[in-house]
Amino acid sequence: MKWSREAIGARVDHLAAKHEGDAFVVAIQEFADGDLDRRERAVLYDVLIERGKRGMLKRAVEHRRNDGWMRRLLEGRIGRRARPPASRRPES
Repeated sequence: MKWSREAIGARVDHLAAKHEGDAFVVAIQEFADGDLDRRERAVLYDVLIERGKRGMLKRAVEHRRNDGWMRRLLEGRIGRRARPPASRRPES
């Protein structure tokens, strides 16, 4: 069987729904070793990289939305730093 990019993506989504963490890695490795040829493994790699970048971007957006500096400022959780007193010049 030849795997298309869409079919590989669907399989990755299916495995991600069933497994987490190391179990997901093992499931992906078994899928790659058992079902895919060299070209299809390269497609799998691309799909995993895309999904990883998308997940990292999503987490960054959620962090900024939920706890970005603007939200902390508006909620009063951060304030301005007090300026140190101006140093005086020694009188001569």
